[in-house]
Amino acid sequence: MWKNYGGSIGGPLMIPKLYNGHNRTFFWIAGEAYRQNQTSSTKIAVPTAAERAGDFSQSRYTNGSLQTIYEPLSTSIGASGVYTRQPFPENVIPAGQMNGIGVKLASYFPLPNMPTSYYGQSNYSVTVPQYDRADQLDFKIDQEITRRWRGSVSYLHYGSREPSYPYFQNIASPNQSLIDRHVDATQANTTVTATPTTVLSLRWGFNRYPNYVYALSQGFDLASLGFSPSLVHSLQLPASQQYFPSITMGDLQSFGGSGPTNTFYYSTSFSGTVSKFKGRHNLKAGGDYRAIHVAGTPAPTVGSYSFTSGFTNNENAAGSAILGTGASLASMLLGYPSAGTAVTAESLSDLVRYSAGFVQDDFRLSSKLTLNFGMRYEYETGIFAPNNRFNPGFDAKAVNPVQTQVTGITALGVLEYAGQNGYPTTARNPNHDKLGPRAGFAYSIGSKTVLRGGYGLFWAPLSFGL
Repeated sequence: MWKNYGGSIGGPLMIPKLYNGHNRTFFWIAGEAYRQNQTSSTKIAVPTAAERAGDFSQSRYTNGSLQTIYEPLSTSIGASGVYTRQPFPENVIPAGQMNGIGVKLASYFPLPNMPTSYYGQSNYSVTVPQYDRADQLDFKIDQEITRRWRGSVSYLHYGSREPSYPYFQNIASPNQSLIDRHVDATQANTTVTATPTTVLSLRWGFNRYPNYVYALSQGFDLASLGFSPSLVHSLQLPASQQYFPSITMGDLQSFGGSGPTNTFYYSTSFSGTVSKFKGRHNLKAGGDYRAIHVAGTPAPTVGSYSFTSGFTNNENAAGSAILGTGASLASMLLGYPSAGTAVTAESLSDLVRYSAGFVQDDFRLSSKLTLNFGMRYEYETGIFAPNNRFNPGFDAKAVNPVQTQVTGITALGVLEYAGQNGYPTTARNPNHDKLGPRAGFAYSIGSKTVLRGGYGLFWAPLSFGL
């Protein structure tokens, strides 16, 4: 269901007994919003209740054979150099070998609500609701300061709430997050008619775009999964910012993850243009300056763990996994992840400065033909941080400090730290001198037909983020 609202009001600003803005001061207020309720359906693969308890005696492969689970500690190497393992008796993992954290993680899987013919089959069908919304308000004031001087200011605010779909319907739901966006845009314009043939326009603007991503499991107690206090402490996250870890499964639905992030995009700009009408020429010149910032905190992780069938399958003589053996869930229940990472994050601030100037001439060659000529020059810095807290690149030729601990090889490659050891303070190597020629024409073939053509070279601005 979608609901959309909107409205606006405007006119001369009149304050009884205080101010009469008739023909001088005008206001405009507009607003709009939407409310949306929608659903999403999906089918995913989850383990059965028996499999969550380590019992794979009824688990099948796609061809109907037993999905055999092998004991990783039974791995041995034969005379031919082939590694072999022994299956668990009756295809059941003994309770004494089950890992507490793995068992706890598996308990967050929903139980199947569809028939399960084989392990890894999509056996859980769910339809879940989602509610999102957005609101926007615009305000503008136009003022005639004198007969030749006009100005305006405006402000826009936008806010939205965009959650993901909670397919597990618990705090471990896959990528369960909430995006909270707020936009504030402010600008001021002024136009001065200096002479009957000269017009000056100036514009200032400031835009702010914070982008918050919340984990809906934020505040989750990691210790409740069985993680050691030392591991939780090493993440350097207060309890209010902890969330359910990211779990990647090789043959079942992955779940958890989506940690909190804060990203702030904001920019300041100033531009000016002067127009001069002289005979058959319409001359324009101006400049543009922008400071474009990105700041915030990248997503820290409370742990990202991957589980595959690698620890619980069997291999053939070529060293490849035999189909129908092993399971990522079995590896989880035993406490054997194939990979695990945890990342800490600090606040960052990056910046790019942009400047440009241009000249333009619209020349009315005849009553039927107008020619356009112009040139724009742009200068853009590389990405930098005001406090130099970033890495502008990687020096593949420098000797790594680890060289003192190794022999027989030359260890090359070090991170570049901005402004240190002769390294630059900006990242990348942008083209600083950007020339953009412009040319065009407009020819009136008849009273109702005009032929237009043109050429221009335009440069895309540098794109960057945290």
